[in-house]
Amino acid sequence: MLSHDKKRATGYMPIFKDILSEEAGSSLLDVGLGSGWLAKQLKETYGLLVEGLDIVNTNTTDIKLQLYDGLHFPHKDKSFDYSLIFTVLHHCDDIPAVLREATRVSRKGIIIYENLITSTYNKFFELLHDFISNKYKLINCPYNHKSYKDWQDTFNSLRLKVCYEQKFDVHKLIFTSHRVLWLLKPY
Repeated sequence: MLSHDKKRATGYMPIFKDILSEEAGSSLLDVGLGSGWLAKQLKETYGLLVEGLDIVNTNTTDIKLQLYDGLHFPHKDKSFDYSLIFTVLHHCDDIPAVLREATRVSRKGIIIYENLITSTYNKFFELLHDFISNKYKLINCPYNHKSYKDWQDTFNSLRLKVCYEQKFDVHKLIFTSHRVLWLLKPY
């Protein structure tokens, strides 16, 4: 499992190039740290100062982790340059609360990588994939996957503007998962 997490995290590094390539020395809070391998690779690849935040400890790296209640980040205002929320928001019961907290603790912006629902077929397989991949690990699965428009509406309601956006198609065995990387900043 460990080598799989590291290999997977390493594979994601190129998608962050446009946002983080000039940010060496910047601080980043990884919200939903999980195994910690994505944060560790970001630290090594881009020279970031990284800390993690999660509701459970599944960290297998040396990245500093702080546990929290899933709603209130235990950090002072503007404690980090960036918050990263990587395939985590659809696991949150209160997405706006998490985004408000990420906005509060971030000086430069919030980096989000999330799934997009594009059709009933796609939604069925995203939910099934989420269940199979996460439920047995006791990861919260409220199935809060959203369409592109729904994500945009959520960001607008919180007065967050999209400063960067890149879409990806991730081909699974029987469906294509549509993903998007955003950099958000308050209006």
